[in-house]
Amino acid sequence: GNNLSEEYLAEMMDLAGQSNVACIVISKSGTTTEPAVAFRIVKEHIEQRYGKAEAATRIVAITDAVKGALKTLSNQEGYCTFIVPDNVGGRFSVLSPVGLLPICVAGYDIREMLRGAAAAKRQVCVRSEDNPALLYAAMRNLLYSELGKKVEILSCPNESTRFFAEWWKQLYGESEGKQGLGIFPASCVYTAD
Repeated sequence: GNNLSEEYLAEMMDLAGQSNVACIVISKSGTTTEPAVAFRIVKEHIEQRYGKAEAATRIVAITDAVKGALKTLSNQEGYCTFIVPDNVGGRFSVLSPVGLLPICVAGYDIREMLRGAAAAKRQVCVRSEDNPALLYAAMRNLLYSELGKKVEILSCPNESTRFFAEWWKQLYGESEGKQGLGIFPASCVYTAD
């Protein structure tokens, strides 16, 4: 439910009509357009199909701890809620309930993922010429400042990694793309693009 395309929403609801449905809605405020519209459609479907009481057991909200439209609705309807941490920006939230709950529901081992994240953190927090994060940052900055390279392309090895590239574009675009500065992040799926 992350797209306002009527074709996308119709296909999603056709699939929902053939499936056992539950919903995880993720929005700090509850007023971001895309998830708010999609959630209204899915919520209505779940309530009509299962009844209001059971719908409350099938809807999980990941939202603000105390305020916002989604938090208010969750309290009123009795939805299970998880918190979007105040000190974690959206583009960094994959290792919070925002990313971990959907990843877990998709069947992945989040404990193993967190162990891998902790190992990567240990590796990139060491000042060393072998630190891959420092090497990457140095190369990007050199290409940008000394050689005028203003576009960086992340090529995905296959279609299954396309959404990683979407996150990467948001991460770099929002982190560096202020006031017309920074490298423009783009992506492609190898070899099709």
